[in-house]
Amino acid sequence: MKALFLAVFAILLLGCTQPNPPGVCTLDAMICPDGSAVGRVAPSCEFAPCPSASPTIAPTDVPDDIPPLPDGDTFSECKVDSDCAIGGCNSEICTTPQKAKDVASICVYKPEFACYKQIGCGCISGVCAWEETPEFRLCVQGAKQGGSDLPPLPQ
Repeated sequence: MKALFLAVFAILLLGCTQPNPPGVCTLDAMICPDGSAVGRVAPSCEFAPCPSASPTIAPTDVPDDIPPLPDGDTFSECKVDSDCAIGGCNSEICTTPQKAKDVASICVYKPEFACYKQIGCGCISGVCAWEETPEFRLCVQGAKQGGSDLPPLPQ
């Protein structure tokens, strides 16, 4: 009986130490500064970027010694609002169209996601970001506190 227990234990131990096959990610999540959560994205299994309420790269963040792009512009992922798109299972991520197709979110609906329907995803200082308003911030605050003045939930 003891030998059988040791054999089962050894098999379980060896089975648990095997890495995930390529492109198969663990189902853990990372909590973002805004309280939302993101999961890992195949094939690298890195965490998806956190949704950004404000630009993560401002023109002042670009060092002066970086040469300009051929048309004289500095780095930006967008120039106009149409260069941005909405992604994620609940349409909660504002990013470039290419990233919007590939981005993965954990597909857990939060009441505050309904508030994003009140604002636009656009190009802000060269970065795709949500165009927050005071009304949006109140909506999110109310949603997190269980308020009843929320827009209707998506069907």
